[in-house]
Parts: sequence; structure tokens; C-alpha cells
Amino acid sequence: MNKLNSMNMTTVSPSKKFMYDIQIILDELKLFSNSINNITIYDVIISSGHSLIYEDYSTQINPDDIIWFENEGKVYFVNKVLSFLNVNTATEFQSIVNLYDQLLTILKLQC
Repeated sequence: MNKLNSMNMTTVSPSKKFMYDIQIILDELKLFSNSINNITIYDVIISSGHSLIYEDYSTQINPDDIIWFENEGKVYFVNKVLSFLNVNTATEFQSIVNLYDQLLTILKLQC
């Protein structure tokens, strides 16, 4: 859904299904909190099992989801991870950013 922001520019909002999937990934990431420097987003996705598999092929990631994730989604993702993970070093923070970058790459391939 598109909205106007305070600068009268159109912004996009992610779909509910997309946000549900992001939450699955975030919930799964909590299980890896002790090894944040040693994982990839692929580890997290594989660990989630079938939860992210679309059984209905008509359900796909739409371009607005990707646009949102590229722009506002980075701050959303990083802040959500920081809400449950105690980050003490720049390396740990960079690991979170790397996970976001990896996820964005995967999502772009699906769109």
C-alpha cells in the first residue's frame, strides 16, 4: 500500500505476509544469538524449516516489499535484532548488517 509521507513523496508499505515472514526470520535468529558472528542468513532460513516455504504459488514477494525492505526495512531489521541481542562490539553489529544484506539479496532474487 502506498502512502504520502510528510514531504509529499509516495512511500510504500510492506504486505502482511512479507512482515510475517520477516518475523519468522527474526524469531529464528534469536536461536543463534550466541553465535551471531558465525552465521549467515542461509543458516537462519534453513533452520526455520518449512515455515518460509510458500505452498500457494500465487503468493510471492511483491516489488513494494522489496522497496520497503531496501529503504525502511534495514533500520527495522537491525533495530528488531538489537531488541533481543546484546551487541557489545562493532564486529557483532556488522554481523547484523551483513545478515540484513544477505537477506536483501535473497529477496531480490525472488522478485
